[in-house]
Amino acid sequence: MRLMTLYIMIIFSFSFSSLKAETVNLLNWWNYIAPQVIEKAEKKGFKINLTIYKNEEVAVTRLMHNKDGFDLVIISNTGIEPLLKSEKIIKNAFKNVNREKEYFEFTKDFAKNCLPFLWTATVFTYDPRYTKKIPDNIYDLISLKDEGYRLGIVDDLFEFSSRLILDSEETCGINIDKIDNKNVFGVLDKCKQDDFIKVPKNLSPSDFVNRVRDFQTASKVAVYGWHGAAKHLHKRGNWLKYVVPKKHLVISYDAVCIVNKRHQKIPKERLIYLAKLLTNKENADLNASYTQSFSPYKTASPNVLQDKIKDLFNEIKTNIDKLNFVIINNLPTGETNKKLNTWWRKVRYEKEH
Repeated sequence: MRLMTLYIMIIFSFSFSSLKAETVNLLNWWNYIAPQVIEKAEKKGFKINLTIYKNEEVAVTRLMHNKDGFDLVIISNTGIEPLLKSEKIIKNAFKNVNREKEYFEFTKDFAKNCLPFLWTATVFTYDPRYTKKIPDNIYDLISLKDEGYRLGIVDDLFEFSSRLILDSEETCGINIDKIDNKNVFGVLDKCKQDDFIKVPKNLSPSDFVNRVRDFQTASKVAVYGWHGAAKHLHKRGNWLKYVVPKKHLVISYDAVCIVNKRHQKIPKERLIYLAKLLTNKENADLNASYTQSFSPYKTASPNVLQDKIKDLFNEIKTNIDKLNFVIINNLPTGETNKKLNTWWRKVRYEKEH
């Protein structure tokens, strides 16, 4: 009888807690969140309804209308500014969260609005066994095609175009050394459509890829993209090397923002609590281990990273300490954005070089 009573109490308790769970609609880049972190959130009374996106422009567009009713979004620093300007995320939601002293300096630009989640850097990954060349810029990497290398550019419009701008000696007659490290695209405002970003002649649309799985068993590969995209390659190919661009290291970070909804069912305080939970030090380590991206905390241990990525982190951190990096916070708008998208369609989908 006691066992039966206990069993009924457990069932009742479970049902009651399920009824109390608050469903949070979370929009996130791919699946860049550790399952253990989701489980912790659910133990605190949240049911996470996760939606992933694979293109930041699409994510920003979805949030502009928010027909899906998203409560939280994990988005990169380049997406935060347009969402703030259009009031699609809550401004100063985290102004009372005292973590800024613990974060890497470059993650603080929007920290009062969105809590830093993870960060990453663009690097070159290549097979050094068949060439003496060490790719230090995008033009070096693309030139490996002439040596029979298979090229893979895992990137989107803004990251790739900024890389071409930074690795050129000049764009639209402007010396690259004079470009604002936070407003790389400002140089394009003076460009004409027929005098836009120069593209290497031997680059073709087939060189752009959405994933690197197809490269896992191949030799003579050369890949450009965020460092986490190549982590699967290194698991299979111990001979592959990461190369950190010496002149223009580009870094980016993701952050958790509260979506500004007209009819918010979940209290703002609860969403702040959840965002703090997803981004605390312990969970940042779990997310870093799961994704092989980097924690936003300066004192985070790199021991959760694979050996090659740990070495990469230390090299990147040295560059950061020397302020030798670029972070892109300002994206092109208006006519410049239209010109850039026209250029991208030709480079990515139409033009064979």
